[in-house]
Amino acid sequence: MIALVEEYLLTGGYPAQVLNPIGGALAGIMAGAAACDISTLHDLRKPYLLKNILRCLASAAGSRVSFRQLAGTLRLSTDAVGDCMGFLEEAWLVKSLEKWTGRRAKRVHVSKRISFGDNGIRTVMTGAEEMATRAEAVFLEVRQSGIPCGYDGDNGGEVDFVLGSRARPLPVDVRYEASLDGELRRYDGLRLFIHRFPQARKAVVITRNAEEIIQINHTKVRAIPLWKFLWNGLTIWRCL
Repeated sequence: MIALVEEYLLTGGYPAQVLNPIGGALAGIMAGAAACDISTLHDLRKPYLLKNILRCLASAAGSRVSFRQLAGTLRLSTDAVGDCMGFLEEAWLVKSLEKWTGRRAKRVHVSKRISFGDNGIRTVMTGAEEMATRAEAVFLEVRQSGIPCGYDGDNGGEVDFVLGSRARPLPVDVRYEASLDGELRRYDGLRLFIHRFPQARKAVVITRNAEEIIQINHTKVRAIPLWKFLWNGLTIWRCL
């Protein structure tokens, strides 16, 4: 089961790519089609900018992206980058995750975390990278559930996803390890979140194949293998 999940993390779910992988050629075809289709719908004067932005996002997928920094790298205006990001999201090529906070203005202006709508898109654009960076498939599953979520990254620690409300948050972190081996006991990001939000009575850690339950203060932390999470997403929703 783990082998099948890891194949999916690298190949993605596009039927053409699964049945007949064509390597880097798909990157050019995909970027060109995206630029052509989107520019037709939105009358873009410089459709090649979408290709450049898409390549930059592929390299930064799974991490925070600042539109201002991206604009500086590409020598564009921040507004232009924001518009292009909106078009790419409309085309379901990329997905953005805002910060988990109750203040709308803060969610809008801070950096966003970017993931691709399919893992295979990132693979053909950046190559087969470290498997741990591919566990962003969790975000796609969370998004499909319709449960509000965001990332948390304050005070020197970070939690990949926080689901639910501030009154009843559920932190979900991805640690794609074969075994925890004490990782949670020195995992500052999750510990800091639990300290700041003691009302979080449950937490989830997505692993490669480790499965156990430990206690941090009053919070029960459950480790779930990624394959089991993707196979039966209801496992995590029962924690809410």
